[in-house]
Amino acid sequence: MHTASRTTIAASLALTAMVLAASCGGTAHRIGGRHKLDIKIGDLVPMSGVAQPFGATGRKATDLAVNEIRKAIKQVNADHTITIDHQNYRSDPQLATELAGKLQRGGATCLIGPWDAGAVIPVATTVAAKQRIIEITPGASADGLSALEIGGYLSRTIAPARLQGPALATLIAHELGGAKQKKVSIAAIDNTYGKDLATSFTSAWQKLGGKVSAKVVYQANLPDYNKQAKELVSPNPDAYAFFDFQELYTRVATALIKTHKWKASQSFGTDALAVSTLGQNGGVTVDGLRGVAPSWPRIGPDADAFQHLWLTGPPPSYRQPYDTQAFDAVVVCYLAAVAAGSTNGSEMRNWVRKVTSPPGTKYTWRQLPQAIQAIEQGKEIDYEGASGPIDIEPLDTTQAGDPTASYYDAYRYKDARLTLYGSVSVPAGKQGFQPIPVEFVTPPVPGVGPQPKLPKVVPTGATGASGASGATGARQKKK
Repeated sequence: MHTASRTTIAASLALTAMVLAASCGGTAHRIGGRHKLDIKIGDLVPMSGVAQPFGATGRKATDLAVNEIRKAIKQVNADHTITIDHQNYRSDPQLATELAGKLQRGGATCLIGPWDAGAVIPVATTVAAKQRIIEITPGASADGLSALEIGGYLSRTIAPARLQGPALATLIAHELGGAKQKKVSIAAIDNTYGKDLATSFTSAWQKLGGKVSAKVVYQANLPDYNKQAKELVSPNPDAYAFFDFQELYTRVATALIKTHKWKASQSFGTDALAVSTLGQNGGVTVDGLRGVAPSWPRIGPDADAFQHLWLTGPPPSYRQPYDTQAFDAVVVCYLAAVAAGSTNGSEMRNWVRKVTSPPGTKYTWRQLPQAIQAIEQGKEIDYEGASGPIDIEPLDTTQAGDPTASYYDAYRYKDARLTLYGSVSVPAGKQGFQPIPVEFVTPPVPGVGPQPKLPKVVPTGATGASGASGATGARQKKK
């Protein structure tokens, strides 16, 4: 989720720079040995407010992670304990900051969350960096947060929004049968979200051999978008890439329809267009639109194992975006403490990136006992999470560091329904795009799409008329 404005983020950077400059001094790095550790997770989870839809699954994911860690601790007989304290920050930045301070004063080892950029910023600047405690957000993907990661106290398991550009390029190349010499017209809203994604997509698309035939950046609330529509269709592109939000996309698409040179089925978007109401209200401006949205690995034994773990756990049984990232945030906090041999944030911050990135032997969330033993033997590890590889780079905490690897769902609108039909990895794996069984995210819309076949009914009009028969019967009776 990326709800903070550029102005809000920029206003926080001056203070953060001073705080981080004071906290970036070198510390002795150590790995190996068995240490007594008491890890306390402070979970800032949105059980109410605008981010509430992610609250229940987020809380469940962190609880599952704690349980898996406890099993691993028991298996290797480590002198570690781990507990978690859930706090509902109600999607409120001020409350999130207050609760973060309370958790820090209570001895929290790590803060998991908040889930949105607007709440992450004050927690990072006034609690995490100042009090030298690790903060890992599973849901805030705003690119502007990267500047706050200098110093290593703020990290995230969700990929930054800009990775959607390469993911979308991979999907379009798959759908067009390759990118070489294929032309794409780009339509982007004039804000940080639209322009940053347009830039990352352009770079990825050109690396694949594709061409950008038009790049149209437009402001919201224009009287109409006829001029922009003509600019987009005039090069006769093979596809269109939209970096926009629902309401404005609909207005631009309506203008595009008037050109008689555009179809929604030629168009692609990112996570901001993966919303149920767009399909239900969009009609011809939406049907056939495809795109990518942050997700988790959908294919393979690890994906199957996590799905089994989820379904055999407590309610809810449904999945939501960012649940695997919340699970991984807890595991990363724990592994960083094991590697540091300490629950002190000043020492742990140097290991959050190292335990999630190469070099080092890969260990999945299913191999936590082996990962613990490897760390205790002084070996480097590369944790491969339930959400994917993560791979935070660079490892130098004096620079901003973000996940560089992730998975995305490929979505499509059909018959007013949002459906998932593929998985896309960044960087693109051997296959890049992998098909998955079609999954309907939203329910059928009455009267739209194929309708259920009704049982064959024999016309009854004649029989009713021979209520003539009824009448006859009555007459006979009367006789």
